[in-house]
Amino acid sequence: MEYLNIAKDLFAFLQNSNIFIQTAVFLVALFVIVAVVNPLIFAILHKFTSHTKTELDDKLFSIIKPPMFWTLALAGVIIYARYAFAESFIMAYLPALLKTALILLWVKPLTRVAKIMLAVLSASEKTFIKKPILPLFNNVAVVLIWSFAVYFLFAVWGISLTAWLASAGIVGIAVGFAAKDTLANLISGIFILADAPYKVGDIIRLSSGDTGEVIHVGLRSTRIKTYDGVEITVPNSQIGNSTIANETGTKVDEKIRLKVPVGVGYDTDINMAESILLKIAKEFEQVRQDPEPKVVFLNFGASSLDLELRVWLHNQSQKGILNDINRRILEEFKKAQIEIPYPK
Repeated sequence: MEYLNIAKDLFAFLQNSNIFIQTAVFLVALFVIVAVVNPLIFAILHKFTSHTKTELDDKLFSIIKPPMFWTLALAGVIIYARYAFAESFIMAYLPALLKTALILLWVKPLTRVAKIMLAVLSASEKTFIKKPILPLFNNVAVVLIWSFAVYFLFAVWGISLTAWLASAGIVGIAVGFAAKDTLANLISGIFILADAPYKVGDIIRLSSGDTGEVIHVGLRSTRIKTYDGVEITVPNSQIGNSTIANETGTKVDEKIRLKVPVGVGYDTDINMAESILLKIAKEFEQVRQDPEPKVVFLNFGASSLDLELRVWLHNQSQKGILNDINRRILEEFKKAQIEIPYPK
């Protein structure tokens, strides 16, 4: 009974006191309640997520816990203000100010949450978000979040966005025409990095015939170093619209096939020529024996029987043995008196 009487006396005191004392008491009580309720909410959430195998939920909770506290507090202030200052000029600006604070309060936490989620997605092999383009997606997420924040801020203060959107559309069209090549390279670069048809270290052959090692894959261009030691920079839009042959496949050390064409005269014993070619192939350590080397009789040429020695090498860097194989073929064919004809 004693506590009940004290509560009644306190309530009567607050009713008879001025609005400033009432507001101060309300704010103190509000922050005490929020300080108790906010941890309770996250304790319940932790209970439901305690069986997860990752720490993602803990990271997200640690980010949104502080803004959630202030969100509950500001929500309580807005509700109280509409009751206590219903007829006051304060209500003309206070709700908009509190909503503005609420919007700005969540911008930074949401950007952090977006970056964490994108990082998790980039670690998966099934997603198109790859680590090389993760900073780009992070920047896009930040721009989108801030764009929505600005939109809601304008809406809170009753500012029309029609004129701003019209101006932005005109500027966007002008920029699009002025930088269409740059935008084409940028978009192609995003798709190249996402699809990963090649990566740094791969040997690729361009539609122009140039072949070399990829040394850099950027958003605007791809740089390759040819066998002549020349560095070529190719805009990504050209690569996106052409056929690119990746000679190393998905692994730089994966086996690769080497074809050695050779023609012999029409009076040549094909079986003898084939055995010589296979014997030469087995002389080189770079040539794999699994799959085994083989000789293919391609066709009847204008002045020769066209054969092709096909061998598998351990990796792309060993293609230089073509020079040595050709030399050995010439030596052995001369010894066996096998003619290598030419048009007469």
